[in-house]
Amino acid sequence: MGTGILASALQLTAEVVPTALAGAVRTLALVDLIVAWLLLLVLTVGYVVRVARDPAVLRGEIHSPFWGPVAMGLMSVGSATAAVLPAWWPALTRASWEVDTVLWILGTVLGFAAEGLHVHRCRCGTEPVPSFVSCLAVLGPMVSSTVGAGVVPHVPHAVGGAVLLVSLLGWLVSLVFGWRIFLAAYPRTLRLAPLPLGLSASAI
Repeated sequence: MGTGILASALQLTAEVVPTALAGAVRTLALVDLIVAWLLLLVLTVGYVVRVARDPAVLRGEIHSPFWGPVAMGLMSVGSATAAVLPAWWPALTRASWEVDTVLWILGTVLGFAAEGLHVHRCRCGTEPVPSFVSCLAVLGPMVSSTVGAGVVPHVPHAVGGAVLLVSLLGWLVSLVFGWRIFLAAYPRTLRLAPLPLGLSASAI
């Protein structure tokens, strides 16, 4: 996820830095995009092989909130592809947006599934005590709303309307359930189970 976001950020930075630096920043963006794709492919293939060898792994991790970051990773790499590749090879612009759209669909489905499982655990009383880890489940729909808004102009009009509605739904889901988790996690962290100083900065 972080590598995909960095590639997009570098590409945007290349458009505003002095001309003497723009080429180097664009090159860094391309290199980072390649690294992001390598990580995505290696980690995906590795996990598929692991599950094929031991299906119990997937059954044991199906309720993990970390599926939210997996969804965000898919979408961030897709978004970075649409941002970086056209700057190097304009002929690949359409293909880049198609890749972005496919990864957005996959990430959105996975992100909403992770959020659905989170709601199910809350209703069944099996969700662990509120913590910032729980927030990972609601981040996928938030990224779906952001990336989906960028996808809308690059898909057919009828499809764009559906993408926009899903993006709006993702924003609403993240807003409602995000507040629900944060309002429970912050008081517990501040009063009952303070974070170690070394971890506190990343939880702000």
